[in-house]
Amino acid sequence: ALGVTTVQEAPVIVTVITADEIEDRHFQTLDQVIDTVPGYERTGIEAILDTVPGFYRSSVLNGQFPLALVRGQAQASQLLHDTISLFDPFVNAPTTSRVLPVELIKRVEMITGPGGVLWGSNSLMGILNVITKDADDVDGVEFGTTLGHGDGDRRVLHSYAMAGASGLLGGKVKLFAHGSFETFQGAKHDMPMLLLHQSSPQPNAPNLFGPMLSSEQQQSYIFNLNAKVTVGKLQFRVSFPFGERRNPIGLSGNPVRPEFPNDDECPVGSRDYANCLDPDRKGRDHQVDYWDRYAVAEYRTRFSKDRAGLSAKAYIVQFVRKFAPLQILAPSAFTVDFGTGPVMRTVPGGLGFIVDSTSYRAGASIDGDAEVSRKLRVLYGAESFAEWKPITTERSRQGEGTESTFSSPYDLNASVPVLCPRIYNAEAGAAVVLPGCPLTFAFPATRTVFGAYLNPQYRPNKRVTFDLGARVQVAPEQLGKLSYPLNTTVGGTVVWNFIPNWHLKVNFAQGLSLIRISEPTRRTPISYAVF
Repeated sequence: ALGVTTVQEAPVIVTVITADEIEDRHFQTLDQVIDTVPGYERTGIEAILDTVPGFYRSSVLNGQFPLALVRGQAQASQLLHDTISLFDPFVNAPTTSRVLPVELIKRVEMITGPGGVLWGSNSLMGILNVITKDADDVDGVEFGTTLGHGDGDRRVLHSYAMAGASGLLGGKVKLFAHGSFETFQGAKHDMPMLLLHQSSPQPNAPNLFGPMLSSEQQQSYIFNLNAKVTVGKLQFRVSFPFGERRNPIGLSGNPVRPEFPNDDECPVGSRDYANCLDPDRKGRDHQVDYWDRYAVAEYRTRFSKDRAGLSAKAYIVQFVRKFAPLQILAPSAFTVDFGTGPVMRTVPGGLGFIVDSTSYRAGASIDGDAEVSRKLRVLYGAESFAEWKPITTERSRQGEGTESTFSSPYDLNASVPVLCPRIYNAEAGAAVVLPGCPLTFAFPATRTVFGAYLNPQYRPNKRVTFDLGARVQVAPEQLGKLSYPLNTTVGGTVVWNFIPNWHLKVNFAQGLSLIRISEPTRRTPISYAVF
């Protein structure tokens, strides 16, 4: 509610989970915390909206992108770290998995329902605000290590150290630092090997499956570095996770394995594709790296005898979304018969591609509150931010943007179901595919957004609160390749403490979900909810 209040009197449906509860219930990851809140559910399924109006297709992505499902909708909640938005503008898949160490969490505040007035973009059906610890919470040094193993989560090691000093220079300076390391193999999945499938939409296209196999993906490694420096009323925050995160299941559902039965008979460099499925070991990995890195400077103050407050923030966020590679098909060989006799088909090396779709957001915001009288309190604020993704194309002939390459199959001239750029080869006397088949994965996109809100709260007596607010938000055409017109969202709540310890809330709210910066179309859907 952008202010200090009780859960019962807050003008929203809010659940607060503290660090003590996280420790008591032995939660290991943020998505386990999400699972316990009514209206929320962790999921790895992503619904994809087609860019053609009126068409809808869903794709089961086999747990590739863990996120919070709220009110049955994917990609509908706003993820925040200490009120900084971490809603990725390119892939739209927030990092609600084990990337954030749970020992760093002070509390989690989750709003079930739209929150577009105070929080703006991508608050369609909920707000998930992770509040991290600072020097006052860890006055000293703390170490911890956990070990685990089982089919559900294999070969797990998590170690961390964090320290806080809150009394430096007479209490004017506070320091907090955290570092952690985690390695894990992840869950074991028994799945049939996916040998071949036609292009989307899935799952209606034909699929050809092989024997049942168990996933044996490589170890994942996650490093996390966090720091907070508070000097008087000014605070600097930095978060920098990095590592390698591997999934047990490929994009199409095939189990990831580092070894094949005939590897001993297939030395590196062999071209006996009838017997050697992957001699160069190109189709053994499935790496999906999701990291949210940010730097924030925030100034907070109270004045007018503590009857008014102001918070001003400036920030930059790097959304790393890297597939290195994203495995689509496992290396395979199979026989088909179209009525003219059996024919051997091979996909040596499988099918996978590499792309780094990192995007950025930089902006500033001001949030304030003022107690106009004993009965009237006003919240207000404004923000502006810019979103962009770098141009990484070097060899693609489709135009500037984000470049992708294929890590497999071996024979790009015959096996890749896309048009690859070619170059004339004098020795072969023919045009051949450029190494890696460089293609433009997404074209350039930028966007600049401005927003402002006003939210009065009126309390005629101690038992009743009236809350009514409105926000305006726009992305001008002159300041980016993507834009949207002026949007207005409103919200209102009546909170009534009708008997001691019992509160009735009548709530109307709107949430704003804005298009990704990778989409060519322009849509601004708005969610309405009444509770």
